Amino acid sequence: RNMPPEICPSALRLVALAAAVALADLATKYVAVMQLAGAPLRLTSFFSLSVGFNAGISFGLFPAQSYWGWALIVSATSLVAASVSYAAFVSAQPAERVGYTAIAGGAIGNIVD
Repeated sequence: RNMPPEICPSALRLVALAAAVALADLATKYVAVMQLAGAPLRLTSFFSLSVGFNAGISFGLFPAQSYWGWALIVSATSLVAASVSYAAFVSAQPAERVGYTAIAGGAIGNIVD
C-alpha cells in the first residue's frame, strides 16, 4: 500500500479490464477454432466465417518459425502492451484510459496465444 489511495482503485480497475479483454480475446479464439475447424460457417449468401492461422505478424509477415522470429514478435508485442499500458495510467481522460487498456489487453491475449 505504498501508492496513494486515489490511485489504487483506478489502477486495479485498469488491470482487471486488461485481464478481462485478454481472457475474452482468448475465449473467442478458442470458440472460433472449436466451431469453425471443420468448415466455414455461412451466415449469408455473401458472408461466411472461417478459421485461419498464420505464423507471423499480419498477413504472415515476419514468420515465427524460428526461436528468433518468435522472440522478435513476442518482444515487439510486449513493448506495445507496455507502452499502451503506460499511456492508460498517465491519461487524464477516462475514455482514453479504457481504450488504451483494451488495446493492451488485446496485445496480452496475442502474446499468450
